[in-house]
Amino acid sequence: MAVRNAYLDSKNEGRLDFGRECPSPGKLRSWCLERYLQGLSPEDESVFIYFFNRERSVKDLASLIESFDLDKLRPLRNFISGDTQKRPDESIVKLLAVLIDFKPRPYNASHWDGRVYTSNLNNDEKSWSTSNPNSEGSFVKPPSTDGVEKDAPPPKVIEQVAFKNTGYKEGTLKPIEIKRRSKNNKLLYAGAGLAIMTMLFVVFKIFTPADCMCWNGARYVEIDCQAKGQPYQIIGLDKNKLVHFQKIMHPDTLNHEDAGKIWYSKINNEVEFFTYPGHHPVEYQRSLKAATEYIIDRYARENTKKE
Repeated sequence: MAVRNAYLDSKNEGRLDFGRECPSPGKLRSWCLERYLQGLSPEDESVFIYFFNRERSVKDLASLIESFDLDKLRPLRNFISGDTQKRPDESIVKLLAVLIDFKPRPYNASHWDGRVYTSNLNNDEKSWSTSNPNSEGSFVKPPSTDGVEKDAPPPKVIEQVAFKNTGYKEGTLKPIEIKRRSKNNKLLYAGAGLAIMTMLFVVFKIFTPADCMCWNGARYVEIDCQAKGQPYQIIGLDKNKLVHFQKIMHPDTLNHEDAGKIWYSKINNEVEFFTYPGHHPVEYQRSLKAATEYIIDRYARENTKKE
């Protein structure tokens, strides 16, 4: 598939910052978050919303990506590594296309539905089943070059490709009468649909609680989503972060027992410690790292002793 081949080309050319051949689900989640924070077109954002927010949560998309279940990213990892015999879901292909900035984007299934995922066939069968599609989505046998007709592909491929979705008997097809809708009817339906959507939007805004939070310099606090004048970005409410994510204001109290239990960031030679993993609350694109004994000695305890 063209999207996966483009990924492999980017990987081989060193344009993807992965330490190993195939990224882990956790690294894929961080990659998706970084790609989203870089800014997406409306079409690309719709791909992310469909993949990460199928439950239609009111939380902001960045929070949903950051807390996304890693097991749900394993199909993407299997597609990237080629560790699957199944045809990938359309949403997986679209997501990878956005991540690697594949152009042109395959936003429609028709961009890849012309091929049948036959990775278990031999080379001759693959050539026959992917290179000669007719206009109806079935496949014709390649012409012979020596005047002798070549053998047809195995019956199982013909059943899979040439006669897919044929549930009728010969002579039973009837002409279909196509009724045209008047222009006035189309306008009427469009106006009614717009009125219903507007009403639903107003009801949603009135009865849906505005659950948001923002960083106050030490921890997250719950605020109204429409609040103005906040010094930091307002994001969707995340109960775990609201309760557990705090900045450690007195790092001199840390010791070796805290190694692996706290997280830190180093930005512009300034080191900050936090009680919860994820991303920096202000520098959103920076991931926090687990603090080791060396980091605690170097940036917490040692500086305190010098003072």
